[in-house]
Amino acid sequence: MISYLRKKLSNSGESRLIGVSHKSSPGRSSHFVYDGLGRRSVIEERAGLVTVGETRYAWCGQTLCQARNGSDVELRHYFEEGENWRLQGSRLVYVRDHLGSVRGLVRAGDGALIGAYDYDPYGRLISVSGLYPGEFGYAGMHHHVSSGLWLTRYRAYDSQTARWLSRDPIEEEGGVNLYANVRGNPISYTDPLRLSPNGSSGGAGSGGSQGQQCDGDDCKQTFLDCMAQCIRAYDPLNDGSKIGLTAAGGTFPKSWAGLPRGLGGASPMTTVPSVAAHALGGGGAGTLGGAARGLGRMASPVWIGYGVYFFGMEAYCATSCANNNCAH
Repeated sequence: MISYLRKKLSNSGESRLIGVSHKSSPGRSSHFVYDGLGRRSVIEERAGLVTVGETRYAWCGQTLCQARNGSDVELRHYFEEGENWRLQGSRLVYVRDHLGSVRGLVRAGDGALIGAYDYDPYGRLISVSGLYPGEFGYAGMHHHVSSGLWLTRYRAYDSQTARWLSRDPIEEEGGVNLYANVRGNPISYTDPLRLSPNGSSGGAGSGGSQGQQCDGDDCKQTFLDCMAQCIRAYDPLNDGSKIGLTAAGGTFPKSWAGLPRGLGGASPMTTVPSVAAHALGGGGAGTLGGAARGLGRMASPVWIGYGVYFFGMEAYCATSCANNNCAH
């Protein structure tokens, strides 16, 4: 639990924002739910223990594309240039600046400017003319009105302090200050995934809400850099865990350890714990060798499952980066 200004923040073990309590409105709080890929899928507004509002979000890959209410009725449909308000029958088009910030809302039907907005360099909304901003605003980020926070694919940003609320997922590769926004230069840089700054472009920056395509001399990311960032974002294990899992469950031919294959349909493969069990005189129940062999038999399916997942993740990342014109 982190308390500052007029907010109390709750984070999960994965450093995801899961709750905001509003000091200015005692008993009111916002709660965030994530899907298996770490994407924000539900935002609940509560008064005490009672849910007074619920918004469900649908994602198209890494792009936020739809909002629904608690009854699963579509409220908003997002597209690259704007959003549709289904219940009101309105189609709004964004007017963006070079950083992807939404500076105006235009009604698609008649081209009327129905809202104009200005931000300070760090994202504080300093002027509003006409209709209050839509779902997206500063640097193309998703605005959570109740908390005043800007939400992105991986982190939440507070424009009042000009800081991210959690550490940079790519750690010091994005700079020594793990909470800084675009290395303290929000005028010249954007950060589409909120992982590493790029030079500003005419595209629509989103941080996990709407995708940005960068181009020209401002695009510095290579395909391999994109792959590395993507794998780091989706890999559930750190290097130490991978080594431990491989040591416990990784399989190799029995012949490498000088062990006989066995009779009939016995597997030609073994694990390090099974080799240790053999060296300890066998894997009988209640023995140290038996415990080692049991460890290997439990860890091996996990190791194989992780390998299958990792292969699928690499295929997804390769496809995603191949379609990103900033990663070639």
